[in-house]
Amino acid sequence: MLGLTPSAVSKLVSRIERRLGVSLFDRTSRGLDLTEEGVAYHRHSRRLVAELDDVERALVTHSRAPRGRLVVAAPPAFAEHHLVPALPELLAAHPALAIDLAIAGRGLAGDGPPAHGAGHRDVLIQMGCVHDESLLARKIGATRACIVASPAYLRAHGAPANPEALVHHNCLRQRLMSATDEWLFLVDGRVHPVRIDGNVQSDDPESLRRLALEGLGIACLPDYLVMRDLRDGRLVALLAEYHAGNEEPVHALFVGHAQLASRIRAFVDFVVERFSRTSPWCPWALA
Repeated sequence: MLGLTPSAVSKLVSRIERRLGVSLFDRTSRGLDLTEEGVAYHRHSRRLVAELDDVERALVTHSRAPRGRLVVAAPPAFAEHHLVPALPELLAAHPALAIDLAIAGRGLAGDGPPAHGAGHRDVLIQMGCVHDESLLARKIGATRACIVASPAYLRAHGAPANPEALVHHNCLRQRLMSATDEWLFLVDGRVHPVRIDGNVQSDDPESLRRLALEGLGIACLPDYLVMRDLRDGRLVALLAEYHAGNEEPVHALFVGHAQLASRIRAFVDFVVERFSRTSPWCPWALA
């Protein structure tokens, strides 16, 4: 395989043994066996050669233009309002990429981490803290909750002057929140839970957004979901001065490899740079 004759190999081995001052082989009439030192030398040499191969492949992969199919899983609302609008810019920069967008069926992308084989996903966009230490995570932003209502609702019912006044309003409740019937506010320097009630609850924040736009009630929704509505006046931010200040991180999760595929690296670098421009998603709503 190396193009060396047996005598040339023998000379090389002898030269290594002289340099190290140890015998790598037991030479008998029956053949050759590795000594204890030979076994250790062979084991470590194989590891070093494998690491060198890894470095070379990683350099080649990094320098190669990103190409191929990339499977990205994301929560529906984030995908619709932010990821999908960003894809033309990504694909213009990397035209050899092909995006396979896997939208989770519910409010969060809770169908598991990136995987291989059946159900393969290269990257998962996840809201909240990362608990799986086997995955690499890049933070792409942070999100806060906004209390919002439509101008039509406020004309009909008025705006709550303080959190306690929410008891007099129809509040659209999100079933996925940790406390379905409580919203948190900062009152006199302390986080204060306020019980709310209303005639609609849902596990889909997009449904609550649409109902709020229709003037049905007041909703507590992630800022990335309502940023355009607030900017364009379709929704109005309420009780911003009482915001509890809690944020939820947004991460891109992926499986780490010695040779991270250039398509994964390109996508993650893109979303980190792209969404760092817009996170917090709607600072004007929380000022």
